[in-house]
Amino acid sequence: MNKHELENTMQSDMMELLAPAGSYETFCQVLLAGADAVYAGGQMFGARAYANNFSTEELVRAIELTHLLGKRFYLTVNTLVKEEEFLALEDYLIPLYEAGLDAVIVQDFGVVSFLQTVFPELPLHASTQMTVASAYGAQALYARGFEQLVLPRELSLAEIRTIHEKTPIRLEVFVHGALCVCYSGQCLMSSVLGGRSGNRGRCAQPCRLPYHVSEQDKELAKGYPLSPKDLCAINTLCQLKDAGVTSLKIEGRMKQANYAAGVTRLYRKYLDRVQVGEDATVSKADKKKLLAYGNRSGFTNGYLLPDPAERMVTLNNPSHEKANNPEEALADPKDLRLPIYGKAEVVTDAPASLCLSYKETSVTVTGATVDVAAKRPVDEATVREKLSKLGNTPFVFSTLEVAVSENAFLPMPVLNHLRSEACDALVEKLLAQTRRTFHKADWTTPVLRATNKADKTPLLACVFRKEQFAVALQAEEVDWIGIDCHGDFLMQEWPAIVADVHAAGKKALIQLPVIFRNAQAVQYEAQTKILKSLDVDAWMVRAFDEIFFLNAHEIPGKIVADHNLYAWNGFAKSFFAAQGVSMDTAPVELNRKEWSKLGLYHSQTLIYGYLPLMTSAQCVLKNTAVCRKNPQGNALDLTDRYGKTFPVQTLCDICANRIYNCVPVALFGVAKQISAMEPAMLRMDFTREDKDTMQRLLRAFQQAFRLGENVSSLDDFTYGHYKRGVE
Repeated sequence: MNKHELENTMQSDMMELLAPAGSYETFCQVLLAGADAVYAGGQMFGARAYANNFSTEELVRAIELTHLLGKRFYLTVNTLVKEEEFLALEDYLIPLYEAGLDAVIVQDFGVVSFLQTVFPELPLHASTQMTVASAYGAQALYARGFEQLVLPRELSLAEIRTIHEKTPIRLEVFVHGALCVCYSGQCLMSSVLGGRSGNRGRCAQPCRLPYHVSEQDKELAKGYPLSPKDLCAINTLCQLKDAGVTSLKIEGRMKQANYAAGVTRLYRKYLDRVQVGEDATVSKADKKKLLAYGNRSGFTNGYLLPDPAERMVTLNNPSHEKANNPEEALADPKDLRLPIYGKAEVVTDAPASLCLSYKETSVTVTGATVDVAAKRPVDEATVREKLSKLGNTPFVFSTLEVAVSENAFLPMPVLNHLRSEACDALVEKLLAQTRRTFHKADWTTPVLRATNKADKTPLLACVFRKEQFAVALQAEEVDWIGIDCHGDFLMQEWPAIVADVHAAGKKALIQLPVIFRNAQAVQYEAQTKILKSLDVDAWMVRAFDEIFFLNAHEIPGKIVADHNLYAWNGFAKSFFAAQGVSMDTAPVELNRKEWSKLGLYHSQTLIYGYLPLMTSAQCVLKNTAVCRKNPQGNALDLTDRYGKTFPVQTLCDICANRIYNCVPVALFGVAKQISAMEPAMLRMDFTREDKDTMQRLLRAFQQAFRLGENVSSLDDFTYGHYKRGVE
């Protein structure tokens, strides 16, 4: 058992307090405040591109200091990575890997494959942006080498407990700080509206802006319906422990040191009580302190202990508040020092020596031979004074024994060198236990081979309404029909629907839930008999967990991954292929050149549809009017300050909302360019379109992609990221 495994075993019954650091100063402060581990980002590949972040030198120094203190350091590598960026990623990680980095927090499955190839000893933590929300996904991650999973903030304590009971992976849960209204990793709003991608750490937070909410032209509310309050779960630490949570995560890499340290200190106080079984009731004074450090219209318990009467969104005030912010003096970073034992001997006719010890680790260094003094002998006080000047070292003497002979003489530079050499030797010996050696691995970005090209590229029409299904069934242009499980189609109707599709000479695909939580797992497990008998041609998975649900129950049919299972690079495409995914979807945030470089031979390409900007467990209808459970969902609109209207579809079967862009992506005008990239399939998504609009769009497809004609009669539309891409 190596040191890392031994520490994990020893700490298995203790919850880790994980604190954020957006700068080296904050890093020092949260350690002093009692953090067991710190997570931070460097200048690249982190989901907080606008934080101060660490230089490589600071990261190495931070890793070494955490290890000297017996703590852990996690690096955020939680953005999506483009094809050409892996060489830079390797160079970026080599010094951190060698320094003994404890883990990387990862979103991109391509990065997962790359790291396991190039840095095989580097522990992996799954970012909350993977949106793994059930035991199926958690078990799959554990089987693929992940040690820790950052769960979605939307899960309840009961759901967390279920995941813990079904898989040994360590579970990390957010307990304090800002909440995203969207499931993390499922938000394209900032990207599509302003070109600042949350998947690249550049979110502009359009959720904090005002919107009008309406239903069928009737205004329901105005204000900030997408702006959640801040999370504060300090009252639930006992329940989190009982649910099997391993790591308590404080959000705040964009926050100042005072905030991060103050919040960490209070959570440390109450977590220590929980660990030993003492009363952990939070005092009124400490609640006021937490509010004072910063809040957004107060706090919420979030989804851990859902209160049907609580509205998590601020609605009237989206700003971050600091009420009587306590200006506590920051701790002195010099307090981050290890208490060491020292023994110095300055004895005539023998080499001067200094022994330093920290716990069970000791080093002894020797210097020049001590002479007999001709005039001014060195005394004990002078030796003690010189050796005690530990300066920028990570040590402070708890005990220093000094033995000096009478009439001994030793030049002061020799004493200084002795001290410096001993400190360096002790640091090296302590860190040798956690450092690694990087062994260069030969690697190339995987490339999936092109398949034999069919006479024509098939068209998949995904439909939400039965009226749309009827149109697709009759349309000559359509080769595949996709049935959205959240639409008008009950599961009991799927066998008849699939039979109708096959009778029309087409192939059938069913789109699985956009989020797959334990409740969806139970629902679909109960219907495995229907699912196995469907004779469906393909399943479109929209959550990582669904791949392993289908595989675990041996449900027949090909697996197609939607665009929110991000395949931005060859490593990701290869990863999904290895899990049984026969086709991915071309990333909607990449541009034409990036598509071309990546290759679309195994990708379907969305050429028409309203892009889903958000998938949220917060219901706009419930928060602004009243909850109305509707099997077919409710259609709402959000109108922004510029008068642009964004359709909202309530997905009542999974208690979620999907917010769509105000205009559809339509790539008919670049049909020749897309066809030249030889995509495996073309796709059109129909959500709110009526029969006439759908027929008109299918004719436009025929003109552009089948006949090679120009199409100029479309209404307002966007090319999305096809031309611009994201940084």
